[in-house]
Amino acid sequence: MVRSEQRAPAFPYRLVLIFFLLTAGVGIAGYLYYASQKEHLISQMGGELSAIADLKTSQITTWRRERILDGSLLVSPPLLSHVREFVEKPGGPHREELLAWLKMLKKQPSYYGASLVDTKGTLLLSSEIGEAFGAAGEKLVAEALEEKKIVLSDFHSTPATEEAHIDLVVPLSLTDGGPDAPLGVLFIRIDPNRFLYPLIQSWPTPSGTAETLLVRREGDKVLFLNELRHRKDTAMKLALPLTEHLPAAMAVRGRKGVVEEIDYRGVPVLAAIRAVPESPWFLVAKIDREEVYAPIRRRARLVAIIALSLIAASGAGAGFWWKRQSEEYYRAQCETELLRRAEREKAQESLRESEERYRSLFANLLDAFCYCKMMFDDEGRPVDYLYLEANSAFETMNGFTDVVGKRVTDIIPGVREAHPEMIETFGRVAMTGRPEKFEIHFTPTHRWFDVSAYSTKKGYVAIIFDNITERKQAEEKLKRYAAELKRSNEELQQFAYIASHDLQEPLRMISSYLQLIEKRYKDKLDKDADEFIAFAVDGASRLQQMIIGLLAYSRVGTKGKPFEEVNSAEVLGTAIMNMKIAIEESGALVTTDRLPVVRADEVQLVQLFQNLLSNSIKFSMEGQPRIHISAEHNDAEWVFSVRDNGIGISPEYKDRIFNIFQRLHGREYPGVGIGLSLCRKIVERHGGRIWFESEAGKGTTFYFTIPIKEGEKA
Repeated sequence: MVRSEQRAPAFPYRLVLIFFLLTAGVGIAGYLYYASQKEHLISQMGGELSAIADLKTSQITTWRRERILDGSLLVSPPLLSHVREFVEKPGGPHREELLAWLKMLKKQPSYYGASLVDTKGTLLLSSEIGEAFGAAGEKLVAEALEEKKIVLSDFHSTPATEEAHIDLVVPLSLTDGGPDAPLGVLFIRIDPNRFLYPLIQSWPTPSGTAETLLVRREGDKVLFLNELRHRKDTAMKLALPLTEHLPAAMAVRGRKGVVEEIDYRGVPVLAAIRAVPESPWFLVAKIDREEVYAPIRRRARLVAIIALSLIAASGAGAGFWWKRQSEEYYRAQCETELLRRAEREKAQESLRESEERYRSLFANLLDAFCYCKMMFDDEGRPVDYLYLEANSAFETMNGFTDVVGKRVTDIIPGVREAHPEMIETFGRVAMTGRPEKFEIHFTPTHRWFDVSAYSTKKGYVAIIFDNITERKQAEEKLKRYAAELKRSNEELQQFAYIASHDLQEPLRMISSYLQLIEKRYKDKLDKDADEFIAFAVDGASRLQQMIIGLLAYSRVGTKGKPFEEVNSAEVLGTAIMNMKIAIEESGALVTTDRLPVVRADEVQLVQLFQNLLSNSIKFSMEGQPRIHISAEHNDAEWVFSVRDNGIGISPEYKDRIFNIFQRLHGREYPGVGIGLSLCRKIVERHGGRIWFESEAGKGTTFYFTIPIKEGEKA
């Protein structure tokens, strides 16, 4: 009997239908998710681009106003007097002073040239930039002289250079708007590459395609004013027709807001368009649409992978298990390789640091030394010298190799013209035998050296070089700091303005939106998101307190009142009244001895007492806070003390507690760490000192002194 064949299993139509419905459901859900996320991303990115465009527009407008303000501040009556005398006698007095002043302007961050021009447009003095004014420059000079006002030009270039620049023309007149005829103009050439272009091109968040464009209308074309990120050598050179659907072309045609168009590369972009106030410029902040959509596309791919994984898991459990095992294996392999790579990189970094320390030790182990034969011309003047010996430190310090047997003019071309005094000194030492010592900034190596030269044989000189570059840089910094102190009042006032307006306003906006996000999305996202939002809100609040404290800190020296005789007991009474609520809530007992009359700023003395009282109440222990204020005469000063029974301060913090924003405790105690630094600044403004004595858990006593001026009663 023949055995019948087993029938093939029926095709699983139901299972296929379930798979099909599952696939369709996942696909539809994924598409709807993708569409909603895409719309959200476009809205979010549009808002970010608008905020960036507004920020850049505001920064550019501020930069233009600052340049005009610079022009008004640069011209002073003494300068105008010097200019008038120089114009009357071009070869006479003040020429060198004016030339030095022009060269000083050239060193400013945004300027690369400055000139004095008379009323006929003739160049009188220049900082050696070699610029040619061109027709545009002559027109600017004529406009400034005719209207007697500061003129800031648009971007342009001259026949002498193709580099884009902006000119600032400041009329020079002895009276502001008076009957005196102008003496001429101060013509300053501004290099946009030094500040304006970097300001425009910077982007506040990481991005691979985002950029900012500054454009203007040039006839029937739109002219790109700054260098583009994706195309080189375009500033003031790339011009495209206004008829094209470019965001830049739309900007000069008057369009504003957020648009989706094609940029100069033919790439779809999302762009925010703004007009720059008080200028013919327009600003476009854009980002490639592909970059905007990248996050949601990554999520869509993830959803598709999950869907396929679910379907594959339903039909092939064993395959899924194998895949999972493989993934675990390769993940472990990847992590192991990453750990090995990190260890190798760490070892290589340690090796590099060790090598650098060794090279630094070797390079600075000995002073550089060389022994040379001087060479003279027919008239006996030193013109060159020949290296006979040189140690390795000399070659290392100067970057030379194999100098023995060579002339210095062969090794360093132009050294004779750059440092004739050095060769003259070496020649004098070689001929007279009298040692000399001097300091020199050696141009070829851009270093400062302390040079000692002596001679043991006529015509020969031994030279020792000590690298003092760091010391000279430190001295130069001290000079700059001294110069900065003269302008400190203006800078602090400017800082106060920035802190009270330009910083606090955007911070209030950030804080408001964070609070709005916290209110709207709390408990709607996961626990981590709620915690992150709370951290951000708290951080914005603390930053706002820090800015307010920093504003008060900066105004100690600039907004202080003149010193006058004040009764410190009455001042303390005012401080206690200001602290009334805090004292009543804490139950603090404040006692005082007899306090003297001192010469001080009454408002700042109130603030000093108030901060010390607040500090004692804040860091009190359980029980009633007890605070005692006293003062005693010590030589030529009054020594005040504020003693409490609080938690105390460990001695290890004595050098940190008065530093700005220095907090010794966690969030359990409020504050931003500026109160005691403000106290120190107030005391130092009065010419006194502040310190403390304390032991952890046994209270703290703060001491500060107020000097007794000559003629005051102790």
